[in-house]
Amino acid sequence: MFSPHRFILHAQTLWLSPARCIYWEEEKALILSDLHFGKTGHFRKSGISVPQNIYKEDLQRLFTQIQFFKPSTLLIAGDMFHSHANKEIDFFSKWRNDIQEVSIVLIKGNHDILTDKFYKEAGINIVKKKLSIKHTAPESFGMIFDCKID
Repeated sequence: MFSPHRFILHAQTLWLSPARCIYWEEEKALILSDLHFGKTGHFRKSGISVPQNIYKEDLQRLFTQIQFFKPSTLLIAGDMFHSHANKEIDFFSKWRNDIQEVSIVLIKGNHDILTDKFYKEAGINIVKKKLSIKHTAPESFGMIFDCKID
């Protein structure tokens, strides 16, 4: 595994990870997108042979990043889930119970079509179009995460 690369932007420390995520040190936030949890199950339902271990590896990779960076928040910029609920979503719910101390903020993408009830029960806070975070640094640095919903 390659080490994360430190990047400074407006006096904010961002760690660019080869595991497809960014850790924002000052906010203790792990930023990622396009997880598409449940995609392999969706494809298998449609008769497309996709091994389930791909999904398990994705969850394990994310869990490893959580253990490494120890974020307080996951900021997911769209498409956390792929489509309707399937067995893999049940696996996600069990996995989510193991990381209850980490809050999850999802900026909904076009694939995030699960029910509001599911997101609430899973402890996922929903932002529908745009999330703005203003950091308290003297430079009044902030980040805006925007997800277009078609």
